[in-house]
Amino acid sequence: MYVVTLCSTAPPTIKGENDTSEVSVVLGFSTLLLCEVEGSPPPSITWLKDNQAIVSSPQLTYTQGGQGLRLGSAGGDSAGLYTCRAANPAGSATKQYSVSILVPPQIEGDSLTSLTFKGHGEKVRVNGTLTLSCLAKGFPEPKVNWFKDGQLLTGTVHAGLQESGHVLHIERALLSHEGRYTCVVTNSAGEDKRDFHVSIQVPPVFHRVTNREAAWGLGHEEDGGQEETAETREVVLGVNWFKDGRKLSPTDGSVVLPGGQALQISRVQTEDGGRYTCQAVNEAGEDQLHFDLEVLVPPVITGASEEFMEDVGAVVNSTVVLHCDATGRPAPLVSWLRDGRPVHTDPQHRVTLDGARLQILSVQPSDMAGYLCVAENKAGTVEKMFSLTVQVPPRITGAKDEDVSVVEGHMVSLLCDVQAYPPPEVSWTKDGQVHMLGTGVHVLPGGQMLQLTRAKLEDAGQYVCTATNSAGQDQKNIGLKVHGERTVTRLKTEPQSELLTPQVGSSLVLRCEARGVPEPEVTWYRNGQQLSAGSGLRMSGQQMEVDGVQVRTKVKPRFYQH
Repeated sequence: MYVVTLCSTAPPTIKGENDTSEVSVVLGFSTLLLCEVEGSPPPSITWLKDNQAIVSSPQLTYTQGGQGLRLGSAGGDSAGLYTCRAANPAGSATKQYSVSILVPPQIEGDSLTSLTFKGHGEKVRVNGTLTLSCLAKGFPEPKVNWFKDGQLLTGTVHAGLQESGHVLHIERALLSHEGRYTCVVTNSAGEDKRDFHVSIQVPPVFHRVTNREAAWGLGHEEDGGQEETAETREVVLGVNWFKDGRKLSPTDGSVVLPGGQALQISRVQTEDGGRYTCQAVNEAGEDQLHFDLEVLVPPVITGASEEFMEDVGAVVNSTVVLHCDATGRPAPLVSWLRDGRPVHTDPQHRVTLDGARLQILSVQPSDMAGYLCVAENKAGTVEKMFSLTVQVPPRITGAKDEDVSVVEGHMVSLLCDVQAYPPPEVSWTKDGQVHMLGTGVHVLPGGQMLQLTRAKLEDAGQYVCTATNSAGQDQKNIGLKVHGERTVTRLKTEPQSELLTPQVGSSLVLRCEARGVPEPEVTWYRNGQQLSAGSGLRMSGQQMEVDGVQVRTKVKPRFYQH
């Protein structure tokens, strides 16, 4: 009896066998290369480096039945082309790895001493040149970046600094260049860095500000009163202070603070003004800084009353001058405002060059307003308010002489219409005597109307209205006539109709004598028709003359009173 065993075979296959894998290993680190193989019967696996068979060792170790190769503590000689070859009776397969060794960057010259002191100390004299070098090795080629006090340096931000790869140049060193510089070198394997502590050495040099002014208010006392002095990086052997060329001493009322770099003047007075000099000396040289101290005095408006506002009165069409004399140090600038708006020189307003006078020509009621004088300098501001009132003399409208008639027993009003500012006081006189108010005589509020409720004959006379205010006065004369009740008195007692028989062609005079108050007006009629002068008729007063009588007629006069 025979037993036959059938075995199927399959050639080896390796996952990713057609690709060459790139593998990077950092120097000193380990890595594992995989060779995942399938086949029947199970293939045998062999590893090669640069086409040379690899024998398992502590540095190159077969794992997982040959499906893995471990590289331990990669060194420079570990780089190369690694090949995994799998074979069985059915065939063979290979997979390749290209291994490169990455070397972390290392800055040349690093030592235990420099690390202990956390960086290198570098010194350079002000306006000098300093070069910092940061040469490093590594693979791939490391990139160098420079930092100052933690901020990445760029040529556009930090003037005077030029970086060129591993070298940083400081040209014309300034105090602003002082600080901690760090070079950082990096590649894909890691980084290294080095610190440089740069100090700028300068002789005594004062920090000067263009057009700097030292100015303090009178009596001022605070920390800000200290005068800024030397800014040095060397040992200062001595600092001295001078005023107007004379060295100051404690008896001069000023105090030199510890270190000599500040001079304090308590409660500044005008006599403290002058030129102050600070002199700093060290082995590298000396420097001086000058201060021109100006003592400021806040402005004061002289001649001002204790009250904030001053009332000013002026008569219309006159000229008024507002005074604002101000003193202070420096001389204050004086300006004028009217109801909050600036006043400038124009045909009606004139402001003197120093601003101390505001002249208003031909003032009108429209000029009445609040005028504010403002005096200001660097020490402060002061104001004074003027309230301008324009006085208008009384002016009585209408004719200054007027005749008024009234019938006895009737009411009459005498009007005195006045325009003025301030409102005037109005008084009345009759025939030169102050008019005494009594029954039936009233002066209305404001005094501009005198009213007689029932006029009497004795009320007739010459009335004078007088309007007065602080700007002047005006008068009006009113002649009052009081007429009695209307009456007609005939001098003849004949009947009202009288028959006359003149000769034809003769002349005839007709008289109609009448009296009355007021005087009556005579109108003539013939046969009911009103006559008028002309055609042989002549009328004069209370008589009518008829020339050349032709026909017998009847004429009748009529009397009218108004």
